[in-house]
Amino acid sequence: MLNGGTFFRSRALAVLVLLAACLGLYVNTLPNALLWDDLPQIAENRAIRDIRHIPRLLTPRYWNESHPSPNLYRPVREISLALDYFFWKLDPAGYRVTNILIHAINVLLIFYLTTLVAAGGGAGKQPAVRKARVAGWPFLTALFFAAHPIHTESINLVKNRSELLALLFVLISLLLFIRHLAAAGRSRSWLMLAGAWLCFAPALLSKETALSLPGVAALYAVCFISGEERKKALVRVVPYGVTILAYFWFMHVFIRPGDPLPPGAILPEGAVQRALTVMKTLGMYGRMLLVPFPLNAEHAFTVPESLSDPGVVTFLCLLALSAGIAVRSLSGKGIVLFAIGWIGLTLVPAANIVYLVSRPIAEQRLYIPSLGFCLLLAVAVQSLSSIRPGRLNMTRAAVIGSVVFALYAAVTVQRNRDWRDEITFYSQTAAASPKSARIHNNLGVALKKAGRYEEAIGHFQDALRLNPDYINAHLNLAVVLYRTGRSEDAVRHYQAGLAREPDRPGPDYAAAYNNLGAVLMEQGDAEKAMALFRKALTINPEDRDVCYNLGVALMSRGNFQEASALFARVLKMDPGHGPARREQAYCRDMISGGLESGK
Repeated sequence: MLNGGTFFRSRALAVLVLLAACLGLYVNTLPNALLWDDLPQIAENRAIRDIRHIPRLLTPRYWNESHPSPNLYRPVREISLALDYFFWKLDPAGYRVTNILIHAINVLLIFYLTTLVAAGGGAGKQPAVRKARVAGWPFLTALFFAAHPIHTESINLVKNRSELLALLFVLISLLLFIRHLAAAGRSRSWLMLAGAWLCFAPALLSKETALSLPGVAALYAVCFISGEERKKALVRVVPYGVTILAYFWFMHVFIRPGDPLPPGAILPEGAVQRALTVMKTLGMYGRMLLVPFPLNAEHAFTVPESLSDPGVVTFLCLLALSAGIAVRSLSGKGIVLFAIGWIGLTLVPAANIVYLVSRPIAEQRLYIPSLGFCLLLAVAVQSLSSIRPGRLNMTRAAVIGSVVFALYAAVTVQRNRDWRDEITFYSQTAAASPKSARIHNNLGVALKKAGRYEEAIGHFQDALRLNPDYINAHLNLAVVLYRTGRSEDAVRHYQAGLAREPDRPGPDYAAAYNNLGAVLMEQGDAEKAMALFRKALTINPEDRDVCYNLGVALMSRGNFQEASALFARVLKMDPGHGPARREQAYCRDMISGGLESGK
């Protein structure tokens, strides 16, 4: 086992340093606003606004019909958001405090896990963790993990708490598994094993990236246990596989598939291109772990055509390097093999084996794999203390570790500022990915909210230049054009967007039909307007504005009876709606006076 000296004689001091690092690095996230996916999943998600709804958050019906991200099932995260809402309502700082706390707990669990391994926590070996000094590489592993800039997306975007929670339960499960192996034959050791198996369920129900846990547990047995005890350990991994089978059965039977592919989506074709896509994905993720700069929420990805693709070349180089390190570590350095294996196993769910069309590359997916990289980096830094004793000693290794931490910290703190608000975030992302239609559209929406209509129009037009079939960009551009007095252009873009309505239109389409109907009403075409209002109500029957607008349109055509009923619906939803109350009274007067259309 690697032993290059110690950084702290007190484990308590090491823990305090790690906690201070987590807080110091992410305290500047507290003023940041909710943005991007946090808006539909938190700010606009009424299901999390009452802790009495928690049982509903566990039901497939909620995930199939109400949640903004179909074909997912992550109730552990959803329950945590409901608890956050109970305490913080919609104060973004509260949600980020929770994310920072979970990250800090993960850092401490990593410190404990690596310290346990350093103290010899294999089968039949009860590690003297409390008595041992704090070895350098376990502390460095936790410190590097606390600071690695690739984690900024997971911590700043609150909905990515699923990554943090998945790792939390993976670490708890793995620690219980290791403690069971170390305490084999002693009292309560089977309780630890049962706890390890049970913790796999909330890990999977946080995010499906936890599927790699059985492989990691088996990897631990291979790297640190030998002989008959290794075989026994591997047998104890089997119940994890049973849980995986149950998970896939549940997802197949109860959770509906995702939405159809967007128009123009380019998919890898054939076995060769699929293999190249996986290699390129792993190459890009490997580069991001090694050099986490510049960070970007919208990494460009094109399906590779050959081995000469830069991402594929990067993968092949990293594969050769990893193989070389692994071969040199076969005689004694199980921790190096474990670190490399951790990276490989935990990257599998993110490797585009099933191509993730909407976002093939995402920094958040490196939260769990980065642990293996931080472990490998810490061992490399620690190893420097044993080269040429007297010239390069423990102090020198501590200095190198401090430099790495300082570089990571500088990038992390700066990156946190990019998440300050929607305009700042999308402006930075659009500058980094100028060919992303989605980001130009989102920046346009942010500018529209701020009343900066001309700038918004420019970005919506950029989005449509990049993707002429982009439905949301057409609809958003139509809204801004209407607000700036360009009604004819607005109608054209409304019609272009609505002509591509998906099979399962969401509330945005109800709003679009309503808006187009309102424009046509102003232009005097009440018949077409009413058809659009009725279409909107089929999508969202509880839309108060649509009910009111259809009532006004019907009233203009002399249909006072139906109009009055619609105004009554509006008042049921909003008793204080003054215009609906006045129009309903007018309709009743017309009906009582015998002026209903057709009488």
